[in-house]
Amino acid sequence: MSLRLAPFALGGIVLVGSASVATAAPPAPDVPAPPDAAEEDVPEIEPEPEPEPEVEPEPVPAPTVAEAPAEAEENDDDDDDEPVIKKKHLTIGGYLQPQYTYRVRRGARPRDAREFGAQQTRAGLIFSGEVVPRWTYRTHFVIGSAITRVVTGVEDVDFEGDGASDGLVVSRRFVPGVDIEQLWVNYKPVQVKNDDDRELVAIDFRLGQMRVPFSKQNRTQNNSLLFPRRNQAVTSFINSSDLGGMASLSFIDERIAIDGGVFNGTGLAVSQDNRRGPLWAARAEFAPLGKVGSDESALEARKRPLFSLGGGMLWSPYRLYDSAGNDTLTRARDLLLGASAKFVYYGLALQGEFIRRQVTDNLSDRPFLSTGAYGQLSYIFGIKKKLYLGPAGNFGWTQSEQAVVGLDRYYTTDGLAIYIPNEKRLDAVRVSVFYQGEWLVDEGASAQGGTMQVQVKF
Repeated sequence: MSLRLAPFALGGIVLVGSASVATAAPPAPDVPAPPDAAEEDVPEIEPEPEPEPEVEPEPVPAPTVAEAPAEAEENDDDDDDEPVIKKKHLTIGGYLQPQYTYRVRRGARPRDAREFGAQQTRAGLIFSGEVVPRWTYRTHFVIGSAITRVVTGVEDVDFEGDGASDGLVVSRRFVPGVDIEQLWVNYKPVQVKNDDDRELVAIDFRLGQMRVPFSKQNRTQNNSLLFPRRNQAVTSFINSSDLGGMASLSFIDERIAIDGGVFNGTGLAVSQDNRRGPLWAARAEFAPLGKVGSDESALEARKRPLFSLGGGMLWSPYRLYDSAGNDTLTRARDLLLGASAKFVYYGLALQGEFIRRQVTDNLSDRPFLSTGAYGQLSYIFGIKKKLYLGPAGNFGWTQSEQAVVGLDRYYTTDGLAIYIPNEKRLDAVRVSVFYQGEWLVDEGASAQGGTMQVQVKF
């Protein structure tokens, strides 16, 4: 029996041994695996991060008037932003201002009882640039709708052929009126900036034809006016640019600006035929929150409130001559003082000025006194991506001959402007419709009507 079981026992041992070589026996359930071995054999796997959801970029809203960036300005020139041609040495831009007016005058002569037509239509062409560092120039031509008949040639004719003159043939032609608004050269000898490229101090010298530094609105260029024309409370005292020289001193990005110069005196709103004398001008302006330019259009939009306070002075001592050019021995002194204030916030713009004039001479003990003031308000807002509305209104008052019996006159212009922007400027096209009223209280006359103007900048 034992001999029969021995082969089976030996075969079982061989089978068990071969099985142990093929597969290792599992450890006993009550013997835990060492922790170090577990860390080496089964490394810890970090979970994959969940993919972040894709966020579609927010669409960039169309620019609104409230978010329009402040336009770069150079002194009082606000009419050359984004012109049609812009190079360092030559910048070309301009504007067209067709205008139609209808007005009825009560108390006027029959010939002047009605005013209608497009007589005040005009266009401007502006050239500017920097020829060398610190030297800049500007020319601003204004072509008006007034047509002038001028003599272009005179010829001596001999109808009989005897060598004797039988008469003259005069050739004439009609030409449009051309005015020079600006024609100057500017030199900046001093310009100090800090590390942030912020201008701390600057000095400018300018020579040529320019706007006299006195009234805030008088310094505004034609295509930067809010209304079709400057307020009559300003044009009653000074109504054009003038030839002369000017020096300017500014601090902290023109937050403080002082201008002064001497001019020919032809810009004053008085008869200049028989008076000769220089015109001294000075103006100072303080804008603590940032420079407030002379622009009155949609480009005045700012993200933060800005305001400025200013004052000006004109002094003109002159001699008076008669029609033959002889000295009348009359010596006169013409003094004008003015103050201005302006506030701009988003599409809201407030502006006002006060002007006082006194003329004295060596023949009369009684001075000639006159006073004027105006205020204007506008608000520009967008109603569509490519359309903005700007209701606006102003009111002006003047009183002349105050030393005798003051003559009061009142002016108002009220209406709506429609702005159509392009990719370069918010006021590329402006269509304005305004009511205009004028009352000469002490003279028993008045004028009322309307004006429509279309302005295109290029």
